[in-house]
Amino acid sequence: MKIFIFGSVNVDVSARMAALPRPGQTLNASGYGIGLGGKGANQAVAAAKLGGDIRFVGAVGNDAFGQLAVKEMQQFGLNTAGVKMIDGVDTGIAIIQVEEAGQNTIVVCAGANANWAASDIDAYASDIAKAKITLLQREVPHEANLAVAKAVKAAGGTVLLDPAPVGDASRMADLISLSEIISPNETEAAEITGIEPTDIASAEAAARKLLERGPKIVIVKLGGRGSLLVTADEVKHFEPFKVKVVDTVAAGDSFNGGFAVAYSQGQSLHDCVRFASASGAIAVTRVGAGSAAPTAHEVAQLLQNNQ
Repeated sequence: MKIFIFGSVNVDVSARMAALPRPGQTLNASGYGIGLGGKGANQAVAAAKLGGDIRFVGAVGNDAFGQLAVKEMQQFGLNTAGVKMIDGVDTGIAIIQVEEAGQNTIVVCAGANANWAASDIDAYASDIAKAKITLLQREVPHEANLAVAKAVKAAGGTVLLDPAPVGDASRMADLISLSEIISPNETEAAEITGIEPTDIASAEAAARKLLERGPKIVIVKLGGRGSLLVTADEVKHFEPFKVKVVDTVAAGDSFNGGFAVAYSQGQSLHDCVRFASASGAIAVTRVGAGSAAPTAHEVAQLLQNNQ
């Protein structure tokens, strides 16, 4: 086991429409879907489909949505032994609106994802110690995330933090300081640092603010403008792959899952970002979350075609 992922499991209820509704407006959707979601599950599925050696830990309710989520994870090839099914608690759910241009809005109800305490993490200490990289997001309680990050630090491992949703950014300082790698998108970078990444220069400024808080590596995901890697020693802008955007819901999760797999394989930092970028690029060409994540063969083909 080289990758440890702790995070949320949701069921996504999504609707597609020509444009996102304004407040008070009712629109007809062109279609809808119900399927697996949650940042933790999405990143775990993305890594599993890419051939990653993973241990995923999450929670669902003992209800129809929980059974659906576990079944879909298994269908995607993810080992669900680390997924708790809790009686008397609803499975987390996300209500997603997706416009034809690919942009989206998401509202999340945590459900079983909120049922984690710092003390629960002790049971996974041996798995955490074995992992080369650990992925965290912020759809589970902060105290539990912090306990995982501290365990990783004690074991000499690496935390990749996806700081979404940001919420109260001031509460994230300790978690950021324990994360060797942080990968915000433009909105999250602005919420945390107060600097809006409107261009490469401002994205670098935001990244440098994050470096001051403890991480050694900052990767700002810039959507259609690619991504920006910033460390104490270098700044590198990675151009986006040219693809037809259908749905951006799974872009960031596929990026992080891809990065984790490449990192666990010992690839160089630049190759990790490029592999992650290819994974995210393929994901936006499809509808959905886990179902949109690519295979290793698909990523290899895209990379080969864009050498």
